[in-house]
Amino acid sequence: MAAYFSTISNEKSGYHPKRVEGSVKLVQAIRKLHRGYVFFFLIPSFLRRYVPFLKTMSDDIFQTMDFINQKLNTIIKTRRKEIEDASLDEPLPHDMLTSMIIKNTFRDVNYFETGEASRFMTNSEIRVNLLDGFYSGTYKVNFFFIFLDKFYALFYKFIESSKFNINTICFT
Repeated sequence: MAAYFSTISNEKSGYHPKRVEGSVKLVQAIRKLHRGYVFFFLIPSFLRRYVPFLKTMSDDIFQTMDFINQKLNTIIKTRRKEIEDASLDEPLPHDMLTSMIIKNTFRDVNYFETGEASRFMTNSEIRVNLLDGFYSGTYKVNFFFIFLDKFYALFYKFIESSKFNINTICFT
C-alpha cells in the first residue's frame, strides 16, 4: 500500500524506502511468475530447453522463482527470530505466517502433548503455503472481476433487447 501511495501522491509514505522498494519488487516477481506458469504449461520442455528465445524466457522465470524463494525465506527467518526473541507472556500477531511458524509448538494455542513426535512446519512448507495463498487470492479476485464484466455485458444486452421489444409492442 505504501508503494502505491508513493506512486500516486506527491507525498511520500512514512515507511523506509528500501523496504517499500523490496515489497514492490517481490509483488512484481510474483506477478511475473504467475504469468510464467502459462508458459510452462503450454510449451513443451524440449522447446524450452533448445530454442534460444524460449530458453532465455525459461531461465528468466527460474531466476524469478529463485528471487521469490530467497525473499520469502528471509521473511520467514526474520519472523522466526522475532517469535523466538518474544517472551512467552507476550501476545503474537494474528497473521498467516505466524500461525504457520508456531504450529505444533508450545506457542500454539491448540497445542497439546500427544506422546507422538509432532513436528513443526519447515521453511519450504511455509513458503509453498504462502505462495498458494498469494495465487488463490489473485485467482479469486481476478475471476470475480471477470464474472462481473461478463454479467454486465450480458445484462446490458438483455436490457437493450427488452427496451426494443417494449418499444415495438407498445408504440406501434
